[in-house]
Amino acid sequence: MDMDGSAFDAETYSQRLIKEASLSQLMAHESEVVRQIGALDSDMQTLVYENYNKFIAATDTIRKMRVDFRAMEDEMDRLADKMQNISVFSGQVCAVLCCRTTLGYIRLTLNCLRLLTRSLRRYRIAASASASSRALTRSSRSFSSCSSCRTA
Repeated sequence: MDMDGSAFDAETYSQRLIKEASLSQLMAHESEVVRQIGALDSDMQTLVYENYNKFIAATDTIRKMRVDFRAMEDEMDRLADKMQNISVFSGQVCAVLCCRTTLGYIRLTLNCLRLLTRSLRRYRIAASASASSRALTRSSRSFSSCSSCRTA
């Protein structure tokens, strides 16, 4: 009869063992059962101790992770604040550079207009003095030598 099976009936087994076995066999069987019970009890205590230690280790790990995640959340909040500041400063820098670029373009255009005005003035003076060809050559040279007028 299989003692580990689901169909095992302890009462039937005990009655049959008492009828068929001698006293010395019963005593030997009782000693064997006590030894097996002790071994199973020892195994069960070992499993409980091991599982308890695993449970404690898991609890400690979860507690440590919770602390680490809180610290990481704080760091992420600080990082988000810093990124926001960088974004604001970046916008300010872009605004300043854009303004400077626009002002630079305006400055170049004004320089070109100033040179054209001077050239026209020279041409008028030269034209009134009947030296128009010399004035025109001089004006065109000064206009073409201006780097800001070539890039504008």
